[in-house]
Amino acid sequence: MIFFYSFCKELTVKWCRDLSQAGMKDVSIVCYIILIFLLVLTICLFRKEQMKRNCLQQDEQELLHFWHLTGEAYAGLLDLATYGETVSVWDENDRSTYQKRRNEVCGTLQSLKQYVHASGQRVHIDSLCLLLARKEQLLDTVMHTFSRFREAGEIINRFEEKFLVLPQT
Repeated sequence: MIFFYSFCKELTVKWCRDLSQAGMKDVSIVCYIILIFLLVLTICLFRKEQMKRNCLQQDEQELLHFWHLTGEAYAGLLDLATYGETVSVWDENDRSTYQKRRNEVCGTLQSLKQYVHASGQRVHIDSLCLLLARKEQLLDTVMHTFSRFREAGEIINRFEEKFLVLPQT
């Protein structure tokens, strides 16, 4: 450290001696060169900061889009879960509505995959879509089971009306 300090001191003293011996014209040229160098340095630093700012803005836009897709996927999953709770009164139109909503949610989840960098998370997204498709199949089975129960109940009611006469009081 002491060596560096003494070197800078000697260099400064020598430079000042050289400037005092040189004419005023030479001093002006050196000052202009220094000013131009500082101007170029300032422009380079400004451009570097501008590029960093642009990168940060792009990252912010990407995060906002990711946040929006995540919220949309969450709302879609919640909607599917709520809609699936009413399976006991579904008909074919309700099943096709569920299928349409499931496809929309899976599409949103698939678009989220481009923002996920861990392969394990991508596998989880694929697994979730497969589970939703399997749940749709199971809900279809439950819907048909409830439909058969209603039909059986109607047959029993008709049988009771025809063959069993209830005493009226």
